[in-house]
Amino acid sequence: MARKGFLKNKDFANNLMTKLLTNNRLFKYLRESKQELEKVSWPTQEQTTRYAIIVIIFCLALAVYFGLLDWVLNLGLEQLIKLTVQNSI
Repeated sequence: MARKGFLKNKDFANNLMTKLLTNNRLFKYLRESKQELEKVSWPTQEQTTRYAIIVIIFCLALAVYFGLLDWVLNLGLEQLIKLTVQNSI
């Protein structure tokens, strides 16, 4: 007597796998994410380079600004300390 297998045909196995994959929330999330990413209008390499240069220049400008501000405030604090020390003597 031949023993019948649990999976009688490949259609059943394929249907089972399809149901498992479509009902799984992780796979659903990944599938929907892929669909959304296909809708995105990605910038060109030229635009990306241009924006990167703008960001670098802006960061350098802010670094100079805060460096100068720190230097001026440091000078003011030194003068204030000198004035306080002179008045206490």
